[in-house]
Amino acid sequence: MNATEVSEIFASELLKIEDVRLRERVSSVSIEPCVETRAWSGALAREECRVWIVIRIPNSDIVVGYTREAFGRNGFTWGLMLLDDDWIGDASCWYRTLRDCVSDASYFEDWIWPNHQPS
Repeated sequence: MNATEVSEIFASELLKIEDVRLRERVSSVSIEPCVETRAWSGALAREECRVWIVIRIPNSDIVVGYTREAFGRNGFTWGLMLLDDDWIGDASCWYRTLRDCVSDASYFEDWIWPNHQPS
């Protein structure tokens, strides 16, 4: 998998977000996909996996990542993670769709978004 493929997957998932305001907000903070190696707790041991960072949420230390490894093996390919961490986080932070991931994150809600300052 490379950055172009991840960009295409992201673009396809972005189009599935029906709420236009949410889709525009998510699109406005998307970044060029970059891959990181992070740890996760597999069934038997701590393992490493490759995660593609696709969104940097403003005014926070949260990023959205995509992976086919780790939780992605079970279809939970989109996750909320801490920016400066080497771990992908708990299973509860991973979702089947980009829409579910960003909808569950309050960072894109109206009451928070007015505080967004574009970088």
